[in-house]
Amino acid sequence: TQDIFSKQGITLYDGDKFQLETLLCGMDLVLSAFSTCGYDLQQLALVSKKPLAVPVYLMFNDKLACWFQEKTGLENIPMSDRGMATLIESKSQLAEIFDLENVQLKKLECWNSVREYFPINPYRAAGLVELVLNNYKAKQKLC
Repeated sequence: TQDIFSKQGITLYDGDKFQLETLLCGMDLVLSAFSTCGYDLQQLALVSKKPLAVPVYLMFNDKLACWFQEKTGLENIPMSDRGMATLIESKSQLAEIFDLENVQLKKLECWNSVREYFPINPYRAAGLVELVLNNYKAKQKLC
């Protein structure tokens, strides 16, 4: 598999050799059949100042899709319907995900979707300061 991708100028990295966060921040695409790395990527997108990788779930194998549904009780990868992950449900979709222009657009779409959907986490220092200031300003308007 690595030879096939290498001939196309695509570098694959073994996730066991690096910390997950390091890999996720340095990739354009994160491919998985069934992993929580896409959720980790979404959490990193909340604090990133620029778009990160696109989580891509390879669900074009019927047996794998059925296994996923049986094990999780879910119909699909959560949040994929909101642009926070890309589902590849047929082999014919593979070519489009490796198109560099498409990847850049998907990265921006995913990053924007994550940041728009999830509220500010009040436990992050910046989020907490913003929450306190907004509450203070709201109370000032009432007086």
